[in-house]
Parts: sequence; C-alpha cells; structure tokens
Amino acid sequence: MSIHYTDDPPEESGMGFLRRKTLAAVSGLLAVASLLGCIPQLGCASVSNVQKPVQACEWDRTWRTPNAQELRMMVYTSLAYGARGIAYFHYWGSGYFGALYRDRKRMPVMDAIVRLNAEIATLSPILMSLDSVGVYHAGLLPVGTKRVPLNSQVKVISETPLVVGLFTDKARKRYFMLSSRDYKLETVSNVLVRDAQSVSEFDRVKKSWKRLDGTNLHLRIAAGDGRLFRID
Repeated sequence: MSIHYTDDPPEESGMGFLRRKTLAAVSGLLAVASLLGCIPQLGCASVSNVQKPVQACEWDRTWRTPNAQELRMMVYTSLAYGARGIAYFHYWGSGYFGALYRDRKRMPVMDAIVRLNAEIATLSPILMSLDSVGVYHAGLLPVGTKRVPLNSQVKVISETPLVVGLFTDKARKRYFMLSSRDYKLETVSNVLVRDAQSVSEFDRVKKSWKRLDGTNLHLRIAAGDGRLFRID
C-alpha cells in the first residue's frame, strides 16, 4: 500500500519511504457521494485501478481545505472500498491553492495527514493481503450506492451512515471494515455478525487483534473514522 503526494512528500510526513504504486482514493469532499456511487458499477476488482487523489487543498475559492475529520472520512471510506493506496492532492505555493504548506509554512492540515499516514502504515500489511468482495451502505444512501443485503453476514441494525466493506484473505477468512460517513459527529451503531463464533477488532495503537464480546456489536465510531474487524 502506498501513500504519497502529487509532489515529493515532505520529510515530516513520515511516508517518503513508501513506494508509489496503485492509487485509489476519493477525490474531493464535495464529490464523495457521486464518485462512490460509480465504483460499484466497475466491480470490486476494478477499485484498485481507480486513480483519484484525496483533496487536501483549497480550489478556486470554492473548495476549502478539508479539516481533520473530513480527511479521515475520505481516507477510511476509500479503504473500505478496497483502496490499495492513498494520494493527497495539493499544491505547493501561496494563495488559495496551498494546504499542506503555504509560503513554505506548515499548515495545520499536515498534522492530520501525519496521523492518518501512521495509521495506514499500521493497517497496510493486513489490508494488502485482503481482496474486496463487496461494498455497501447503511443509513441514508448516497446516489448510486447499495444497501447492505438482507442476507449479508454483516448486518447494520441501526440506521447510521456507514460504509460496510467486505473482504477475504487467501485462506478465505472473512473481514469487514466499517467507515463512518458522518465527519462531524460520533456515530453509535448496532452491528450483527451472523454465523460467526467470534469477532475480533484490529487495535491500531497496540497493533494487534482483540477479540470482542459476542457477535452483536455496539460500536461508537468517531467522526469519519474506520474500524477493521475479522470474523473468527
């Protein structure tokens, strides 16, 4: 999994050593719903071939620089869709195009990107071993998206704005990622995982799997955040 910038990455980003490989991300906060609605029509196998950078700058005085929660939502929604890499779209310089740096001064949005990059680096060994097998939505559906099927093993009981990304590995073990589309408020969701002995969640801080209590999950997901689970 690669994380890079449209120009050479700043050293303090912590990601300059990663290779520039396949990119897949959501372009522009204002276009998130429309783009995600097109991806299912391409088929899951095509997601890793989509090259769309995440907006990380202002544009023509109409697109403001995303805040930390909005960037988090764009990144984790992309990962739930099976993205193999994240690119941050930005301009170097001054005026209305700068974001990460403006007039050679580091901007606050850079702090959010550094944190996200560290999280992605922790998740990438797992995510790069998985194949996306389905992407669905809960809550109010963005245009062109599909609701979680009634027969899905992972069922969102509450009407919360989530993206549900389903994955498998080579051993056919099943995983899912929940990404909140709400970039302003924490969401509280009830998720039922059927036909499973147990469910484990990957702890990004401890960098390890933690088995959860039961398969009927009560989850508090921070604004725009994503969570990765394994079905045992």
